[in-house]
Amino acid sequence: MKKRKVALHVAYVGTNYRGLVFQNNLEPDATIEGVLEKAIHAMGGIQDSNFRDLAKSGWSRSSRTDKGVHSLASVVALKMECREDVFDGDPEGSSLAAAINEHLPAEIRVLAVQRVNNSFSGRAYCDQRSYSYYLPASLLVPEGADATHHELEARVQKLRDCLNYFEGNHPFHNYTKRKLYRADVNYSQRGTEAVSEDDASASDSDLDDEQSQPAGSRLADSATDYRSRPRPLLYQWLYSMDLKDRVNISHYRRILTATCSNPLVLSPGAQPCVHVTIVGTSFMLHQIRHMVGTAVAYARGHIPWGFVEASLSAPARTRMPFAPAEVLVLDGSVFRTFPSTTQVSQWSGDALALREQGLRAQREFAEEVLFPSLTQLMQAPAWDSFSSDLQRISYDSAAMDEFVATYAAWEVGRAARAAVKKEQREAATDAAFAQ
Repeated sequence: MKKRKVALHVAYVGTNYRGLVFQNNLEPDATIEGVLEKAIHAMGGIQDSNFRDLAKSGWSRSSRTDKGVHSLASVVALKMECREDVFDGDPEGSSLAAAINEHLPAEIRVLAVQRVNNSFSGRAYCDQRSYSYYLPASLLVPEGADATHHELEARVQKLRDCLNYFEGNHPFHNYTKRKLYRADVNYSQRGTEAVSEDDASASDSDLDDEQSQPAGSRLADSATDYRSRPRPLLYQWLYSMDLKDRVNISHYRRILTATCSNPLVLSPGAQPCVHVTIVGTSFMLHQIRHMVGTAVAYARGHIPWGFVEASLSAPARTRMPFAPAEVLVLDGSVFRTFPSTTQVSQWSGDALALREQGLRAQREFAEEVLFPSLTQLMQAPAWDSFSSDLQRISYDSAAMDEFVATYAAWEVGRAARAAVKKEQREAATDAAFAQ
C-alpha cells in the first residue's frame, strides 16, 4: 500500500445533509464529506491516525454545495492509501470507487477515482462550474393569471431574458451575503471554502434579511395572517461611497451562460419543469438561488426590469428574491491542465475529467437516484411558500421610478467614463508601437 494523491468524482442527493463541507460543530454524518471520509476510512484508504482530520489527508474540494443542494460533478481530492498498481489497466479507479461505495448510502456515490499531481487542489484547479435548477413550470404563472400554453411560453421567455442579462462580468453583491466578501474579511472566513450557510445567515444584516423567519410579534400571528401581508421590496441607492459597505473585486463574478429550456418532463409521471442552466468561473454563497429567484419574480411580473438592471450596479443595495434549494444541482466542473512536469497524465489525461465509465456511472446515478428525488422535491411545501412570498412583493411606484432613474443616469456616466478610458488605452498602445 502506498499513499497517492487522488481525485474522487462524487455525486449525491443533498436533501438530508447540511451541505458538502465537513463542519466541526456538526455530527460527521450531517455532511457529505463526513460520510465520505468515513467510507474511505472503512475501506482502508485513510489510516486511523489521520481519520477525522482532513488536513492530514491533504483534503480539498472543487466546489462547495450548501444545505439541501445536490451534485453530479463534485470532486474531492486527498492522499489515499492504495495499491501501487491500482491504476494500471484501471485509470478511472473503478475498483477503488466500488470499494468506497460499499460503505456509502444510496444517495451518495463515487463515480470514479483518478490520479492527480501532488500539488492538485480541487478549488484552485477548477476553472468552471455549471449548475442546473429544475423549476416547476407551473410556478411561472402567478395566482389568478391565465395558465394557457401561450401565457406560459411568454413567461418562460421573460425568464430567459432575465437570465441572459446576468451573463458577463458583474458585481453580484446583491445576490449573496455581501459582508462575507468585504476586503477586510479574512479569506478563510468567507467564500466557497469555509463559510457555512448557517454561519452566513447569522452574520449578515445588510438592509434587512427578508429571508429570515418572522420574529417577535410575528410569531404570535397566525400563519395565514403572516402569509397575507405585503412584503416590501428593499432597495436603496448610495449617492456616496460607504467605506464600511464597499463593493470590491471580490463581489464580481463572470457568468458564461445563463439560460433556460422550454418546459420538459424530467422523468415519467413528473410535472413539467423548466431547466435553468448557469455556467460561471465561480459563485458566491446563495448567488444562484438569488439569480433564479430574481428571474422568476421578473417573469411573474412582481418586479420591474429596471430594478433587475440596477441590482447589478455597484451603488445599488437591494434584497433580491430567494429561490428554494430543493432542485439546485452542481452538474459540471472543468479543470485546467496538469503541469507538464507531472506523470499523472498517463492515467488521467491532460486534465481531470470523467471518462467513459465515469460518465456512465454519472448518467445511471442521475436517472436512478437524482431525477426521481427531484420529481418528488418539485412537490415540496417550499414552492408554495416561495410563490406566496413573490405574490406579496410590494413597492412604492414613485420611489421605484426614482431608484431606476438614478441608476439610468449613473449608467450613462459610467459608460462615458469607460469609453474615455478605452480611448486612452488605445492611444497609449498606438504611441508605444510608434516608438
